[in-house]
Amino acid sequence: MDQTINGLIHEVLKSLRQEGYTEKGVKKHSQTYSLLVSYADKVGQSKYSEELGNAFVKERYGASFDTRRGNNSQYVTEKIRHLNKLWHFQQYGTVHFAARSGKKKPFQCPGCFSDVYEKFLSFCEYKGYTDHSRRSLIYPVKKFLTFLDANNISSMDDILAGTITSFMTLYIDCSKVYLKTLTSKLSVFFHFLFENHLVSHELHTFLPDIRYVRDSFIPSSWKKEDVIKLMKSIDRSNPVGRRDYAMLLLVVRLGLRASDIRNIKITDFNWQNRTIHIIQSKTREPLELPLLEDVGWAVIDYLKNGRPVTDDITLFVRHSPEGGPISERNKLQNVLHKHMRIAGIEIPKNEHRGLHSLRSSLARTMLENGAALPVISEILGHRNTQSTSHYLKINIEALKKCPIDPEEVFLDE
Repeated sequence: MDQTINGLIHEVLKSLRQEGYTEKGVKKHSQTYSLLVSYADKVGQSKYSEELGNAFVKERYGASFDTRRGNNSQYVTEKIRHLNKLWHFQQYGTVHFAARSGKKKPFQCPGCFSDVYEKFLSFCEYKGYTDHSRRSLIYPVKKFLTFLDANNISSMDDILAGTITSFMTLYIDCSKVYLKTLTSKLSVFFHFLFENHLVSHELHTFLPDIRYVRDSFIPSSWKKEDVIKLMKSIDRSNPVGRRDYAMLLLVVRLGLRASDIRNIKITDFNWQNRTIHIIQSKTREPLELPLLEDVGWAVIDYLKNGRPVTDDITLFVRHSPEGGPISERNKLQNVLHKHMRIAGIEIPKNEHRGLHSLRSSLARTMLENGAALPVISEILGHRNTQSTSHYLKINIEALKKCPIDPEEVFLDE
C-alpha cells in the first residue's frame, strides 16, 4: 500500500464504498481529507500520523482529539471521526470497526456461520431478553463472525486463543468499560456454543480478564445550578425546543431512562389521575410515576404547539421531513450535548455527562432531601435497592458527616 497521505486516503475512501457508505457520506470524508492534504503540504508532512491529525484539528477548528464529546460542535466531531478512520485503517487495514456514518448495509451473516447465528438469535428470544439487551448481545457477535470470515476461518472449532486475542486487539484503544462489556457479551455467546455442543472446547476461557469494579467509581452527577442553567437555555419558542425541553424535564424531574423517553406514548399519560404509566424498556416492568405540574404543562405545550401532525402514538417524534418515531439507537445524547453547548456548560474531562448523569442528579437530590432508599429505587424503576445503592456514593455531604478519626483506627488495643 502507498504509505503517503494521498495513498492512505485513496484506500480509506475505497473501503468506505465497500462498506456500504453512501456517495454523500464518502464525499464528506473526501472534503475533510482534502483540507488535511493542504495542511500537510503546508507543514511539510507526507505521511499521516495521529499527531498530524491532532495539529490539523487544533489549527483549523480549535479542537482536539482528546476533547470530550459535547464540547465540540457536531460538525467538528464529524471531522474528527473522519480523521480517526485514517488512523484506524493505517493501524489495522480496515475501517470496518471504526465509527460509521451514512446508510449501513443490513448485516449478512457469513454462510458458514448462518446456522450458529440463527440458533443464537432463537436462544436470545427464548431467554426473553428485552430488545435493548438482545441488540447489545448480538452486536459483538456480528463483529466477531465478520472478523472470522475476513480471516478465512469457517469453523468454530478452528478458533484458537490467538484468534480471540487478535479480535480483541482491534479494540485495544477503547475504554476499560467498553472492553468489559465486549468480553461479557462474547462470553454469553461462547457459553451458548459450548452448552449446545456447537464447539468442542470452552472458548470463553480464552477471553481476557478485564478488571472493572463498578462500585469503585462515584456516579457522575450535576450541580443544581447547572441543571437550572441547562433547562433555562432551551429555546421554547420553536417546536424542536419544546420537544427537547419536555424530554429533558422527564429525566430531570422523574429520572426516566432515554429508552423510556423515546418510547413513551401519548396514552401513557393519565391526565385525570395525574399519573404516568409505562412499561420500562430495560426491565419490562411496569412503572407508575406522578405527573408533576411542570412536566404536564411542558408535554401539553409540545402537543399543542410543537408536535408535527402525525398518526404515530409515540409522544416524541422526529422533526425531520421523514418524521416518525425517534430511532431506538438514539440515546438522546445529541439533544443533551446541543443544549449544554448553548448553555455554555463545560464537560469535566474525567466525568461522564450523558443523559444517565441527570438520573444520578435526581437520586442525589432525593438523598440530600432525606428520601429513603426504597422510595428512590421505586422512582428510578430499579428492581431492587441494590441497584440504587450505587447512588449512595454521590451524596458527598452525607459522607462528610461520617468522618473516621485516624487516631481511632491506629489505637492500640
